Amino acid sequence: MTPLPIHVGPGVDAARLGKVLAELALEPVELMGETVPDGPALYLVAAETLRSREQLNHLLRNAAVVVLHPAGSDPPEGWDADAVWVPVDAPVRVLGGSLHLARENVALRIRVGALERGDVRARERMAEVNRIGIALSSERDMDTLPALIRTSCRPSTTPAAPPPAPLAAPPAHHHTPPTPARRATDPAH
Repeated sequence: MTPLPIHVGPGVDAARLGKVLAELALEPVELMGETVPDGPALYLVAAETLRSREQLNHLLRNAAVVVLHPAGSDPPEGWDADAVWVPVDAPVRVLGGSLHLARENVALRIRVGALERGDVRARERMAEVNRIGIALSSERDMDTLPALIRTSCRPSTTPAAPPPAPLAAPPAHHHTPPTPARRATDPAH
């Protein structure tokens, strides 16, 4: 399993949870203030450090959040819909299961992001191919068509790409008449 950073907030005893985190290939990273990672992330925070629903929403924007709350208390109403709330005294297997689900959530977000970026690139390529197809099909001058094809085939991502090898143009007015078919009864056969 590929190691994944888990942002551990103040009030969470990462040392006590070290074995669980190691089994799930989660590498604890100290959560610094209001910093939010660039990509999908995983947070483990103590309930008492969450001052408002807005603060939790800020973490949830691009992350899976596991909140450790005091034993015998419930999360504030409506706060448990998006984050996983686990009592601080829950058995290790419960915390491990919650962290495992949160880790899978982050992995899915990463895969979805990659697929979305691939989709955008594929749409851009398709638009370029359509543009080239329209340009080629509207060109009626057979003398400029080979140059248009060479220009269109150059990769647009590398402007300094060397020009492709020239295409051999067919003779301008050479026409070969079709050969008549022979019959099996033809005496020349």
